[in-house]
Amino acid sequence: MGTDRWRVRPVAPDDPVLEDGEGSRTLAVTDPDAMCVYVSTAVRGDMLDRVLAHELAHCAMLSYGLAADIRRVVRPDRWRDAEEWAANLVADYAPGILRDAREVAGRWS
Repeated sequence: MGTDRWRVRPVAPDDPVLEDGEGSRTLAVTDPDAMCVYVSTAVRGDMLDRVLAHELAHCAMLSYGLAADIRRVVRPDRWRDAEEWAANLVADYAPGILRDAREVAGRWS
C-alpha cells in the first residue's frame, strides 16, 4: 500500500493472534505495529476474498492516512465502528462498483 509493505500470513484458526482488540476470536486481524495481516487457514473461497478485501481496506486506511481522517470526523468512542464500516464497504461493495464502472466506461468506447 503506497510505500508501506504489508505482509499477509496464514495462521491456524486457534492461533491467539486471531483475537481482536476486544478479546473475540476473528477470521483475520490486521496488526499495524507488525504491518501484518493474519488470516485463519480455515477461511476459503469467496469468504477468503471478502476477508482479505476487508483486512486490506484496514491496511489502506492506515497506509494512506485515511484512519486519521476518520478519527478527525468521528467521535473517539466510534472510531472502531467507523473503520469497520469502511472496511465492510470495500469488502462487500467494491467488486460490484468496479464491475459497474467497467460496464459504464465500456459504453464510452
